[in-house]
Amino acid sequence: MKRFLAIIVATYIFMFGAQAAGLLGTVSNVSAQESAEKKIKSLSISSKKVSMVKDTVEQLDLNAVYTDKTTELVTDKAEWTSSKPRVATVENGKIVAIAPGTTTIKAKYQKKFTTISVKVTETKEVSKLEILDSKSIELEQYKKEQVELKVFYKDGTTEIVTDKATWTPSSTKIVTVEAGLISALKPGTASVSASFGGKTVKMYVKVQLSKEPTKLVLRQKSIEVPVGKSEYVYVEAIFNDKRVSGVSAVAEWTPEDKTLFTVFEGTVTGVKEGSTNVTISYGGRSTTLTVRVINLDDDEVAKALAKINAIHVQDWQDWQDSSELMNAVQLMREALNSPALYLDFPQDFEQLTDDIKNSVYKKMIATVEQGPFQSREDVQKRLDGIIDSEIAFDIIRKEMLKYNDDATITSEVVAGEDITDRIVQLKDGMIPNKEVSFRVSWVEVPESEQEYIRITKDWRAILLKTNDTGETVRAFVKVVFETGNVKKGPRGAMFHEMIVNIEPVKH
Repeated sequence: MKRFLAIIVATYIFMFGAQAAGLLGTVSNVSAQESAEKKIKSLSISSKKVSMVKDTVEQLDLNAVYTDKTTELVTDKAEWTSSKPRVATVENGKIVAIAPGTTTIKAKYQKKFTTISVKVTETKEVSKLEILDSKSIELEQYKKEQVELKVFYKDGTTEIVTDKATWTPSSTKIVTVEAGLISALKPGTASVSASFGGKTVKMYVKVQLSKEPTKLVLRQKSIEVPVGKSEYVYVEAIFNDKRVSGVSAVAEWTPEDKTLFTVFEGTVTGVKEGSTNVTISYGGRSTTLTVRVINLDDDEVAKALAKINAIHVQDWQDWQDSSELMNAVQLMREALNSPALYLDFPQDFEQLTDDIKNSVYKKMIATVEQGPFQSREDVQKRLDGIIDSEIAFDIIRKEMLKYNDDATITSEVVAGEDITDRIVQLKDGMIPNKEVSFRVSWVEVPESEQEYIRITKDWRAILLKTNDTGETVRAFVKVVFETGNVKKGPRGAMFHEMIVNIEPVKH
């Protein structure tokens, strides 16, 4: 056979000459290169086990290891597959985490393959938590201190999560904590727990009495308390740094006659008729209060009620300050301050303007005309309600001044978008009062029969459609500002009318 092939080659060369000989030489060289081609021994992956958080991406590198001990990066040449694409997908070594779970990634190049285990979690897995700097602190009463929380993840990374953690004190009477800011309230020891990512760490806080004040101050030197009634006494400590702190609840109370009244955290309750002095001590300082416990005389109470019920205004003149009305206001002021009734005016009342106080007295006159007062408790109940309402209205009035009276809905706003916050906007530099909320309650478009704004069940304004009229459409919107618990009934609510300009769409 070999001899036969040799004869064929010799004949070929004889017929076609040197050119044919060169061609055969080339074929011979190619065969030699093929026989010397590298062979893959194995595949090497940059990581055999991967932990990822949902919606993150990780790039792997794949290398081919040859029998001659050389390597080649073949990431883009390999075939990549995922056993569970709903958990993670892969392309050219790039893994995209889709949803929590586990999957196996397979990389195949030529006839070799390797696999990678991938675990996807909702968030990073937490290894441990640590409150930085200290596991225990000491604070003076009324002082504050900020602590920071650090999380160590299982992937080796760390993060400060002070604002993300849940902080819980063991006693809210001793300390409170918000976003790592610890406030000392009362002497004692309490623990503070911080929780994040399924882990919890704890620290201890010892609260000590604050430094001695320079003096104690009473808002009143003497009080009268009816038997069975209570009165709160404001005791304030003044310090060298001009700091003023209320200490009624933590001060020591020592009456000369302990049988006349009881006291709990600054609230004095009458037990039997009589008068005595009380020494109030705190931080090495003391002051004296005179407490007189009285019996309310039924006849005197009846006379005081009759005096209130006799106040009447013939002509209100739309609440204008007529001489008749102002005279009645003065009579009501005197009648409500009768010692026989012993009515309790809240501290906030004294901070109100004279106009608001007069409004309280006017409403008390008006409520008499609806029905006379039957008892001291009846007067107190109606008075409390009116004062609370006036304080609420005062808060709302001041808040409404912070907001613009008109708004513009530009042509870029699309139909279906919530435009409430575009309508109700604070003036520049204004800060909202967290006690006051608002809701859009009514809308009217008088210049067009078409309806552009709809009010949802939760009192939000939605743009129904864009303005194609070519001209600006003007809508009138009524916003309700209110304070208090809306579901249980707000303390006060006021309407604020606004103009909303809906600009036409640009074509």
